[in-house]
Amino acid sequence: MLAPIQDLQRIRDELSAFDTDRIHDDYDLLPGGDDDMEEVVPLLDELFPAWVDATLTQGRDLLLIRDGGR
Repeated sequence: MLAPIQDLQRIRDELSAFDTDRIHDDYDLLPGGDDDMEEVVPLLDELFPAWVDATLTQGRDLLLIRDGGR
């Protein structure tokens, strides 16, 4: 998935507003169900926002590749 630089601030704002506690309350938010919860919360709460921030600092687009592995 390509996130162009012009969309990154909007993405960052959405991540900041996302309530990760909802993941604990609503397992339907996760495609794999409860099993993925421990991986998704740090991803949405820490890693992905840090990647977006670093990309904004560098003035670049962000390319995300998910290989399906854990």
